[in-house]
Amino acid sequence: MTAVYFGLILSSLALSIFTLGVFGRHIGESAARYRVSFQPDGRAFSIWWLIYTTTFAASLVGLALRAEVERAALLLWSGTWLLTAIWVLVFDDQRKLVLAALVLLGAFGTSLAALFLQQAWPSQTGEQTLLFAPLSLLSGWLLVASSVGLGSALTCSEPSFGEIKADNEVSLRIWEDATRDAIFARRKETTTTQVVMVVILAFVGGCLALAIPDPLFVWPIAWAVILQRGFPRSCWMWLALAILVAGSVVSIVRVFVWKF
Repeated sequence: MTAVYFGLILSSLALSIFTLGVFGRHIGESAARYRVSFQPDGRAFSIWWLIYTTTFAASLVGLALRAEVERAALLLWSGTWLLTAIWVLVFDDQRKLVLAALVLLGAFGTSLAALFLQQAWPSQTGEQTLLFAPLSLLSGWLLVASSVGLGSALTCSEPSFGEIKADNEVSLRIWEDATRDAIFARRKETTTTQVVMVVILAFVGGCLALAIPDPLFVWPIAWAVILQRGFPRSCWMWLALAILVAGSVVSIVRVFVWKF
């Protein structure tokens, strides 16, 4: 019967990728226009392809092995991918940032609930740990993405580019993109808001990794910290990274050494 639920994950994953490919027309533009200080470098978002491929592989293995896992956890996992597909449609509209942030927060909530429900690492079975590793990566990254989304929705901080005469929209957009890149390229040092948010995000991520427990949960967050503006020059970024590593190590201790 669990094969049906793994099939649901594959279907919702395919829907999410299809929606991104077909309807994700303005996502990059919106992410740049409404970016916040603690948004990581664009290269950080390449983690999605790791999450996509590992989820696809885990679902196929789960189908083949007919693994005995919590069906409710699989249902929540497929719900997470369904919400990410809905997020693409809402965020691409460019006018519903608050709703998009809430959808992404809901996706994070369902993924986190699935991890708490399954308890893959405490089971100490290699099958469950490997099958739910993609969900750990997805949930950790959704914590980052939903935080950035909420920040964008609450501040709607759009860079001021002034006004120029443009013959058409294409030339105006080219000028805006070039100016935006120049503005953020000059900002090499961290800001106070960025430091505070990154450290808080690391603390929340470390605490959740310990509470689940799941040592893998923190590493997408660590990836986002490494690709923050100001890393590795900022000692605050190193502090955030240390908090995440500590959360991972202590969660390993909790699973294998001292259950508390």
